[in-house]
Amino acid sequence: MIGKRILLDTTYLLPFFKIPIDVGRFERAQFKKILAHYTSIHFAEISLYEVKAKLVRLKKKTKVNDTIFEAFWHNWTVLREDPKFIIEPYQEGIDKNLNVISSRFLSLDVFDSLILATAMKVGTVLTEDEDIHGVKSDVFFKNLRILSWTDFKMV
Repeated sequence: MIGKRILLDTTYLLPFFKIPIDVGRFERAQFKKILAHYTSIHFAEISLYEVKAKLVRLKKKTKVNDTIFEAFWHNWTVLREDPKFIIEPYQEGIDKNLNVISSRFLSLDVFDSLILATAMKVGTVLTEDEDIHGVKSDVFFKNLRILSWTDFKMV
C-alpha cells in the first residue's frame, strides 16, 4: 500500500490518545506497522471532537485516568505536527458529498455521513461502523474503499 492514503474513522483515532478500542483481534503494534506503509493518514475534523467527547464521558465514569485525560492536547499536538497526519477540515467538496449522502441514505446519522463525505475525498476509510459498511455496494461510493480491521490487516 505504499503511496496510498487512508482516512481513519474515530475508532481508529482513539489509540493515538491512549483510549482502548473494542475491535476483535486489534493489535496496536500491528496497526502502527501497517500504517507505516501509507504516505498519508487522514481523519475528519469532526473525529477530533468525538475523541474529546469520549474522553470526557470516560473521565466522568472514572474509566480513564487523569494522565490520559490531561494528555489529550499533547497527543493532539503530536498528530497535528506530524506531516503524515492530515486533518480534513469541513470544506465545500465535503459539504456537497454530505448533501447527497444525507438525502440518499436516510438511515445514516450525521456523524457517519460526515465520515463518509470526508472519506470520499481520500479514497479509503478504515471503520468498524456497520452502517457505513452497509453502503459499500451503492454506486455513489464506487470509488471509495471501505475497510474493516480484518480487511485492513490483509491489504
